[in-house]
Amino acid sequence: MKDKIQIFMLRVLLVILIIMLATGTKVFASTLVIRIDTDKDVYKVNEEIKTSVSWSENMQAAGFTLNYDSSKLEFVSASIGSSFYNSDTDGVIKVNWASFDEKDAKNIDFTFKAKAEGTGEFIRISEPRAFSTGNLVVPTDYNITNEGTKILTIESEKPQGEDPQGEEPQSENPQGEKPQGEEPQNVEPQNNKPSSGQIENTTNPNTNSNVSTRKLPNTGIKNVVLISAFIMSALSIVFYSKYKKMSGI
Repeated sequence: MKDKIQIFMLRVLLVILIIMLATGTKVFASTLVIRIDTDKDVYKVNEEIKTSVSWSENMQAAGFTLNYDSSKLEFVSASIGSSFYNSDTDGVIKVNWASFDEKDAKNIDFTFKAKAEGTGEFIRISEPRAFSTGNLVVPTDYNITNEGTKILTIESEKPQGEDPQGEEPQSENPQGEKPQGEEPQNVEPQNNKPSSGQIENTTNPNTNSNVSTRKLPNTGIKNVVLISAFIMSALSIVFYSKYKKMSGI
């Protein structure tokens, strides 16, 4: 609840600041230059894309819209608090930032994640607004370099050249191992096993006698008889007690 109240108060203060900027008496001496940059031009799928929106002069308030291709990129985070931007709509980030601690800034950073392969203008700046210094000095105009966009290339996560190389040794290993595993199986080692091998060779009289003498103690017949007798006695006691109670009523 406290977080919602703080976000609401920040937005109210931001609206007040924008109104003050609109009625400000001072004007910036030159055009404010805005640009967008990324840490590199080529990325792999699932790799993070570090993006920076910067401007030519120190400011304590800034507003703009950052559009991105939601089929290629996924928005992850920003260097400013979540109360200063709205990313509820896929592909659109609306920024309205103000420094309440009177600290100047010349950029805001964003992090995206590459989702799919392709090459194109996946990020673009538009609608610059409400830029101001600490003294409420606003620029006369805005100049967005390179039309406010950056061409990026997203490649597949795994190179295609490594796939056939990994398959060749995998196909050779099982072929060499199969004949080695089949040779000892033809030798009849099963006669040495006390359980499975002797059960299958029931035609030999010698093995039958050995199996019968070895398996009698393992069946646990005596234990089964004792357990069943105990269960029957316990049930008889329970039934007798219930019958006694019913007859007493």
